[in-house]
Amino acid sequence: MTRQKVIITGAGGGMGRACARLFANAHDVVLTDLESQPFDMFVEELRDDGYSVEAYAGDLSSDIVLAALADSCDGRPFTLIHTAGIGPSQGDWRTIMRVDLIAVEMLLRHSDRKKPRPPEHRIFDVRLVERQSCMARPS
Repeated sequence: MTRQKVIITGAGGGMGRACARLFANAHDVVLTDLESQPFDMFVEELRDDGYSVEAYAGDLSSDIVLAALADSCDGRPFTLIHTAGIGPSQGDWRTIMRVDLIAVEMLLRHSDRKKPRPPEHRIFDVRLVERQSCMARPS
């Protein structure tokens, strides 16, 4: 039986790291994070514990990273747990929108190219629970 794939963004720390460890128990996880050094160490830790892990360090605003994440699922339905995000201290409003919102849409578009019918993906945006009071406004 093929296990379902779960893509987790921001998997190198905080909520993403906790979600990765939790979901790796019953799913094949595909992880991504911007910071490669701590992320790589965490990925090795999961692999050493016997979990099935694919890892892609990089920026979610990169089409190359998004295509690699989508390709990892081989056109099959997947669950996306989006914990990556940036705030006003980390970028201008355009960058925030690209990483926090548009990246999810772009990932789904990349995955749709591999599948001729509408996908059956599930998306959980965990950051919305954490950041309800932070909204960037264009200047």
